Amino acid sequence: MRKIFVTPMVVCLFVLLHACEDEWFIEPIENNLVLKYNLSDYDLYQIPLAELTPDTNAFVYELNTALFTDYASKQRIIKLPKGQKLDVRNKSAIDFPDGTIIAKTFFYPENQQPNNQTRKILETRLLILEKGQWNVGVYKWNDSQTEAYLIENGAEVRMEQILPNGKAERFTYVIPSNSDCTTCHNKNSKVNPIGPKVSNLNVPHWEGSNNSQIQSWINKGYLNGSSLDELPKLPQWDNPNHLLSPRARAYLDVNCAHCHNPAGVASEWSLDLRYSTPYNQTGIQPLRYHIPERMESDWEDEVMPKIGTTLKHEEGIELIKAYINQL
Repeated sequence: MRKIFVTPMVVCLFVLLHACEDEWFIEPIENNLVLKYNLSDYDLYQIPLAELTPDTNAFVYELNTALFTDYASKQRIIKLPKGQKLDVRNKSAIDFPDGTIIAKTFFYPENQQPNNQTRKILETRLLILEKGQWNVGVYKWNDSQTEAYLIENGAEVRMEQILPNGKAERFTYVIPSNSDCTTCHNKNSKVNPIGPKVSNLNVPHWEGSNNSQIQSWINKGYLNGSSLDELPKLPQWDNPNHLLSPRARAYLDVNCAHCHNPAGVASEWSLDLRYSTPYNQTGIQPLRYHIPERMESDWEDEVMPKIGTTLKHEEGIELIKAYINQL
């Protein structure tokens, strides 16, 4: 008979896993406005909608390090109320005027489609600022790619895509529910944007120029200010010109820290994965080997991220493994 020895670390991990599992049952944050049923009613894009050409007062933005979502491509836009501008607060946060809409559209381009199919747009997620509160909306695109319609309880789409390794993969793409969105965007029981913070928006050489994306926004009248050259900059996780540790910390910041921070839904884990947190305060050291294990896990109750992915991010896992091994 095979003997099983249970170490204190295994017991600790078991307790942490189940504590973390319980944390996902949080009260959803309700919207304070009624969302429109058709995506086209927001005038975010010119017609035809599927070309994703931003309409008046809307502009595309990029991030230094982006969230992984099953190898989907994303287009991100911000639409400001007429005559309004963005502000930078404390060199870290962006202040958005009431009425701002942040939209993120998920799609698979032609070169990821088997049998030379055309680009397939799956969903558009909205954050709408109304009376100081961010509201979430998820819109699922129709098969003809002419419109997207509001859904609240999520959806599943069967997909077959060509992955970066060249192999075709069949999987279920999960469009999140409103509750899923408010779970990840929850900070102190309020919905907050995740990606568009100053360090992640401070993209160098924007559109081939010598200016950063933020400086370009100032020049174009989207952002108040004159020069913001000394702002923090989040490294690009996949840029080999950056050192390993900053790249890995940037990846963890964007993919994990929205929950794993003192104000997030996984705060009881005592794991703070924000890039700005000094290493000795992150809690990474005692759990360092379990982070890549959970990223690789096939067990639904253990796998991380908990929400937002079906496929494993092989390149991200390799990055985190390399980082952990050099600690």
